[in-house]
Parts: sequence; structure tokens; C-alpha cells
Amino acid sequence: MDFGAPNTRVRLVGDYIIGPRIGSGSFAVVWRSRHRVLGTEFAIKEIDKKHLNDNLKKEISILRNISHPNIIRLYEAIEVCGFTFNLIFSKD
Repeated sequence: MDFGAPNTRVRLVGDYIIGPRIGSGSFAVVWRSRHRVLGTEFAIKEIDKKHLNDNLKKEISILRNISHPNIIRLYEAIEVCGFTFNLIFSKD
């Protein structure tokens, strides 16, 4: 998996290097990413803020507080430039 070969531009969100797109839906795109320091892989769900409604905010709140082996873990949430909201998910 290529997270920025030499002489190529790398897209960053916080401490995460954005890799290839792994999925998309009606209001979000999911990217494979890697933490710059830890080297750990994460999935980043990039949501256009105009789609960030009360139901989605409630889901984010629930995911921040839940720990279950069958539910993906919300590791971090990052707002970028006031236009997008990025949710960082971990398998662990």
C-alpha cells in the first residue's frame, strides 16, 4: 500500500497520512491511512459538514463511549478547515 512514494504529494489530516480510498457513500468518503509517528493503520471517514446532522452527532457521541469487540472503535475526531469532519477508526 502506497502512503506517499518519494517525490509525490502526501495528503495529511492531523497526524495521519491519507492513503487510498476504500469506500464512499452519499455523504462521506472512507480512506485508508497511517499515523505518522505510530505507523498504525486507521480508517478515516471524511464527512462534508453540511451533512453533519443531529443523528450523526449522536452516533459519534455513542461511538466515543462504547467499547465492544464487534464494533469498530472511534479513535479520534478532527475538524478540518471548518468544511469537513474526519472520524478516525481503529480495528482495536
